[in-house]
Amino acid sequence: MTLLLPLSLLAGDAWACAQDGDLFGLPTMQATSAGEGTAMLSSTRFVVQTKETVDWVYVVGPSGLAVGDTIRVEDPLLHGMRFSKWGAPFVDAADCSELSTGQYASGGLVTASTDGGATLGMSRNVNSEDIHAYAYTEVTVESGDLAQGDEIRIRYGDLDGGEHCGHQMPDRAFQNVKWAGYERLGDATEFAELVPAPTFDVESTGTPSTLLVVVPSYAQAGPIDVHVAFLDRLGNAVAGVAGTTVELDGQTHTMSVEDGGVTDFTVSLTEGVHRLDVEAGPLTGTSNPVVVSTDAPERQLYWGDLHVHHGHSYPDGAGGLVNENHVYARDVIGLDVVTESMKLAPVEIEGAALWEQLEEDCVASSSDDYLVLLGFEWMGTLVASGQGHHNLYFDACDVEIPSHATLGPLADEDGVYAWMAQLEADEGVRSVAIPHASIYTGFNWDDRDDQLRSVVEVYSEWGNSIDTSGPGGVVDALNSGFRLGFIAASDNHDGWMGNPFSEKDDKSGLAAFWADELSRSAIWESLQGKHTYGTTGERIVVDWWIEDGDTVVREGEEVAVSDPVVHWEIHGTGPIESLQLVRVEATEDAAIELLVDEAPNALDTTGSFTLPVTDETHAVWVTVSQGRGEKAWSSPIWVTSDGEIPADSGDSPPDTEPPESTPDSDPDSPVDTGGPAPKSRCDGCGGGTALGPWVLGLLFMTRRRLG
Repeated sequence: MTLLLPLSLLAGDAWACAQDGDLFGLPTMQATSAGEGTAMLSSTRFVVQTKETVDWVYVVGPSGLAVGDTIRVEDPLLHGMRFSKWGAPFVDAADCSELSTGQYASGGLVTASTDGGATLGMSRNVNSEDIHAYAYTEVTVESGDLAQGDEIRIRYGDLDGGEHCGHQMPDRAFQNVKWAGYERLGDATEFAELVPAPTFDVESTGTPSTLLVVVPSYAQAGPIDVHVAFLDRLGNAVAGVAGTTVELDGQTHTMSVEDGGVTDFTVSLTEGVHRLDVEAGPLTGTSNPVVVSTDAPERQLYWGDLHVHHGHSYPDGAGGLVNENHVYARDVIGLDVVTESMKLAPVEIEGAALWEQLEEDCVASSSDDYLVLLGFEWMGTLVASGQGHHNLYFDACDVEIPSHATLGPLADEDGVYAWMAQLEADEGVRSVAIPHASIYTGFNWDDRDDQLRSVVEVYSEWGNSIDTSGPGGVVDALNSGFRLGFIAASDNHDGWMGNPFSEKDDKSGLAAFWADELSRSAIWESLQGKHTYGTTGERIVVDWWIEDGDTVVREGEEVAVSDPVVHWEIHGTGPIESLQLVRVEATEDAAIELLVDEAPNALDTTGSFTLPVTDETHAVWVTVSQGRGEKAWSSPIWVTSDGEIPADSGDSPPDTEPPESTPDSDPDSPVDTGGPAPKSRCDGCGGGTALGPWVLGLLFMTRRRLG
C-alpha cells in the first residue's frame, strides 16, 4: 500500500458563494457520462453529532489509472449548501478540532491510500467555513499506475491524525444522502460520474428525551386529533422505540418500527380549555392548550415556521423526491404552515435547480391540513448598506426568481417594492416582504409600504428584535410610523422547521396565523393583514381585541376610538409569569409605555383594561412571558382618538430620520447601536465580503469551468 503524500491545500476561491455553472462562481460538477470505476462506502449508517471514520472507496475500472488520472469526491450537497457544514475535511491534522455542538464545523482529517502500485497526491478545493461553498476532495495519480480491481481509499475522519480527527456528522438525522464521485482518465477533458453513487443515513441518538404532544389550538366539541412524537435531545424523531406503549385517556398504542417514532390518537373533548397528558414508559408529555367550544370556532389559529434554510431530498423510487423538511414539519412536529426560504443568487449552490424544486414542493407537499408557501430571502446588504434582510412570500407557487444583481434597494426604481408590484401587475401574484433580525443584519425604516411590507419577524434563533431598544429594533420601526404586525421563526439552516430544540444564539421561534381556513390565500391574507403573532417556540394562545362601543378591533388593524376597552384571553403551555399591555407612540425615540403588568402565575388568564387615548397614534400590543424564557408577542393595534388615520402613501412618514447604515463589509455584520454588542453571528452569511453592485457585475462576467 502506498500512502498519500498530501499536496498543498488549494486556496479557497475568492467568491466562495458557489452558484450554478450557468451563472457565476465555482460551478458544481456537470458530468455528461458514466465512469468506468465504481464507488462504495465502508459504512453507511452513522449517528447524529458524533465523530466518525468512513472510507469512500474507489474501485479501478477496466482501463486502469495512470499518471495524471484524477478522482474527485464531492462533499454531499443538501439544499443549497454542503454537508461539510458540520465536519470540514482538512489535509493537515493540525486543523482537527473537537466535536462541535455549535453552528460551526469541527475539523477532521482526510487522507488517501491505495493497495496498488502508485503514489497519490490529494488536495481540497475549499478551505472555508462558508456553508455555501461547493467543495470536493481530489486524488491524482502522481507516479506508477493502478490496475482494474485496485482500490483508492479516501478516509474521512482519519484518527491516525489524533483523537479529534474524526469527521463530524450533523445534528439532524438524514436518509439516503448521496456521496457522489467522478473520474477523469487519460485524455478526457471532463469528469465522468461514478454510478450508482453510494448513499448513507444519519440516525437519531436512539434515546428519546421528550414526548411532544400537539393538538389544534381551537376546536369544536367532539373528536380531535392528537399527535405524539418521541424526540431525542436534538429534536430528531426516534424510531427505536418499538415496543413502547403510549397511553392517552384510556387508549393505548404499542409503537412499531414502521411508526418512525410518531403516532396519532383521536379523543373526544367537551367545551373548555384542555391540556392532554400522555405517558410512554418513563416519558410523559402534555399538549399545548386547546380551546374547545360548542360551536365551530369563529376563526382558527394555525402554527408555522416560514424562515428555514436548506434541508435534504432524495428519490422516492417513482420519479419524484421525498423532501425530508416536510416529513419533519408535518409528520414529526405537526406544523400547519411552512416555507423553505432560499437565498437569492449568488449565495446558494445550484440555486436555480433548488428554486424549481421549491416551486414543485409548494404544490406537491401541500394538502388540506398542511400548507407550503413559496418564498426566498433577499439579503439587502449584498445590494446596498442600510437595507436589511427580507423574506418574500407569495400567494402562488410559480414565480420567476430574481437575483441580488437584478434587485436594487427596497424603494428604488428597480428595487424590491417595484419588483413586487410588477409581479402582481403582470402575473397576478401577490407578495409580502418581511424584515428579520434587523438589529443584527441591518434595517431600512425609511422606505415605508404598509401593504408590501406588512409584518416583521420579531424573534428567531438570532435572538430578540422587539424587546431590545436602539437603532434597528422593532420599536424603532414603530417609532418611525410603520404599521408592522409580528411573527417569529427559526431561521434555522438545517431544514428543521419548528424544531423545539434547535438553537443558535437563542431558541427557535414559531409564527401564529389567525385565519378562517388553512388555504394559500387565507394565510397570505393573514400575513398581509397582520393577523399574526410570534412566540419563542411554544404554542401559547394569545387572543386579544379592543371594543369601543359596538366596534370590535383585532390585531393588525387601525382605529379611531373614544372609550376603548382592551380584552384578552391567554392560555399558556406553562404557568404565565407575566402579562403586559404596552404601547408606543409613532414618534421618533418615543419610549414604550407599560399600561398593564400582571403576574397571573396560572395557566390561563383573562382580563380587560380601559385604554387611555390621546390625539397621537399609538401601537398597542400584548406581551406574555412564561418560565424558561418562553414568550409571545401579539401584533399591535394602532389607536388614535382624533378620527384622522394617516393614509398609506407608500412614502416615508413626516420627519423620519434617514436609516442607520449597516456595515457593508459583511452581509450579516451586527449593527452598532452604541449599546452592548449583539451576539456575533455569521452562520450561512454567504461569505465574508459584502457584494456591492460593481462586484455583482464583475461576477457576472466571470465564469469558471472545471478542468
